[in-house]
Amino acid sequence: MKTINEKLYYLIKHDRKYEMEAYRFIFDSLNYTFKNMLKIEKRHVTGKELLNGCRLYAIDQFGCLAKTVLNEIGIHNTRDIGELVYNLINHNLLGKQDSDKIEDFNNIFNFNRAFNLKPKFKYDLVKNKFLTKYIQKR
Repeated sequence: MKTINEKLYYLIKHDRKYEMEAYRFIFDSLNYTFKNMLKIEKRHVTGKELLNGCRLYAIDQFGCLAKTVLNEIGIHNTRDIGELVYNLINHNLLGKQDSDKIEDFNNIFNFNRAFNLKPKFKYDLVKNKFLTKYIQKR
């Protein structure tokens, strides 16, 4: 039986559209979604929930550079995220329900709008450091 890493390397070797960083981003976003949004151990995550988790995770990790970083690793829109997810499903690295379909990832949000961010800085006297929050520009 192949390990997760072996399956992932096999996937990347046979489908070169996306690189390892893109798949790692999906796994990290899924973990972020469970930990920060769903606040539960395990349950099925819908395409829309995962897309929202990917968006928030990218902003949390990369701030105003989220879109640039995602584009650099080959993720340009929500359909790319769906293709990554379905590649993982097809290689038995993620599961799906019968009701799930790749179309669940089509044009759910626009990357230009979702990642058009402005930093808002606040100094925290207790922590003695600046905190950054990102808000969408209008």
